[in-house]
Amino acid sequence: MISSTNFFNHFLSLKIKKSLPEIRLLLAGCSPNFPELLHQNKQELLVKDLNWEFLLNFANYHQLKYLFYHNCKSNNLDIIPSSFLLTLQRDVRINTIRNLKLTQELNKLIKIFKEADLAILPYKGTLLSAALYPDLSVRYCHDIDLLVASEKFESARNILLSLGYQSKSQYKWEESFVHPRTEIEVDLHHQLTPSFFVYDLNFSELWHHKKSIKVAGIELDSLSPEDLLTVLCIQFTKDTWERQGKLIKIFDFAYFLRSYSHLDWQQEFRKLSSLGLKNPFLFCRLMSQQVCFYDLSFETAFPSVIYLYALMIYQHLIQFPPLKSEQKNIVERLIDKMMF
Repeated sequence: MISSTNFFNHFLSLKIKKSLPEIRLLLAGCSPNFPELLHQNKQELLVKDLNWEFLLNFANYHQLKYLFYHNCKSNNLDIIPSSFLLTLQRDVRINTIRNLKLTQELNKLIKIFKEADLAILPYKGTLLSAALYPDLSVRYCHDIDLLVASEKFESARNILLSLGYQSKSQYKWEESFVHPRTEIEVDLHHQLTPSFFVYDLNFSELWHHKKSIKVAGIELDSLSPEDLLTVLCIQFTKDTWERQGKLIKIFDFAYFLRSYSHLDWQQEFRKLSSLGLKNPFLFCRLMSQQVCFYDLSFETAFPSVIYLYALMIYQHLIQFPPLKSEQKNIVERLIDKMMF
């Protein structure tokens, strides 16, 4: 007799295999295991008459087109039609220049905050690109994310305003700024998520654990790998709970697993479980396994609700054009409640 867990696992795998060929190629092409997947499934992946306009528009929406281009190029796979290739190569150059510009501005801001004796931690953005990917051209970065202790938030805010940044939007846990001249956006956080999410991290602990990372030749302080793992779980869970997830977030998780495979994963799993992040971690790991074709070597049981949630979220992710936000139905609300 097939257990419910095995049934849901089989159904999720089948759902992904039955996706459009363009989506299957994109997922494989962005995987950390792309060379192996290409060797094993070349005929199945490189089918004739692919709709390249759909594939690249879908990749662009999920912020995967640069990673897909990079992996095709590094594997000497000349499959992108010339009618799309020139535009894609131009976009890659523009993205690289933009990410260098963001890194330079981030370095400037860190120096200014340091001179003001104000502890601030950058995370995500180009720091994430440098930690997980081959170079800054591979991942799109929209803005600069800064994390500060709650009691220092107003001081940090005033520094940004003094530098010419203007407030763009404000929430209880963060405020977004934009510079009118450079058009660079900065998100200043004193919490990672809205207060109705039970997950959050202590700034002083994050600061104590911080590590240095080199971005485009510049040494910058950022989250430790262990804290970055926690943040990736929290962020992707928050985005999917709000039904605003992008596939790039789960590929970030997969590339994290590859980049930091040396971590003591049993210990990390125990730590995440103690923070109430057992289900979010298992969900991210299952999505990495099934969608990005990358997983860890240590075994963990996945409860049936993880498969149910993954099925539901995968269905949302592959809708293109994406559906407008709608009220969750009763089944979705029930699965959300069981997950979190």
